[in-house]
Amino acid sequence: MLISLPVALLIALAQLRGSRIVEMSLVVLGAIMRGLPPLVILFMCYFMSPLLELSLSPFVSAVVALSLYIVFYFSECFRSGLLAIQQGQYEAITAMGFTPFHAFRRILFPQIIPNLMPTLSGYVTEVIKTSSLASTISVMELTSNGYQMMMSSGRPFTILAIVGALYAFLDVVSAYPQRMIVRHFSARSSS
Repeated sequence: MLISLPVALLIALAQLRGSRIVEMSLVVLGAIMRGLPPLVILFMCYFMSPLLELSLSPFVSAVVALSLYIVFYFSECFRSGLLAIQQGQYEAITAMGFTPFHAFRRILFPQIIPNLMPTLSGYVTEVIKTSSLASTISVMELTSNGYQMMMSSGRPFTILAIVGALYAFLDVVSAYPQRMIVRHFSARSSS
């Protein structure tokens, strides 16, 4: 998330404000990345890194793969939020002489956050659930630990219930800051 969100914002801005070649390249790359299953992306990052003379650990491969998997979904959220802002506001920003950074930080970003958070929230949940795939490349995460406990304890239903409850808890915990962000920006844009 910490990697994907800022990169996604840059991709969205490049699609909207970049050259036609940059825009089309990002559209094609986004379509490819959104079309690939996350497990395929994970395997590509892990098994192809030695071919590229990179030595990525399983954990780093998982972080890179999950970031690549979700970044283009996040960028579409940002892009749609920016496209929803009326053209007159962009003209007013230009007329008032705001720098692009200042205009984005003070005017545009507070307006798009409340609208894109529900969709972004769904993708955050997707990332949490998809992280379980990292166990396929030997990353010790919640699902793989649960599997080991199931094998050693012989209590699959209990362990699966605990693992499921922990994923649900992670989802609830991740939703709280999102609600706070929406509340903050909604109050800010209405004042």
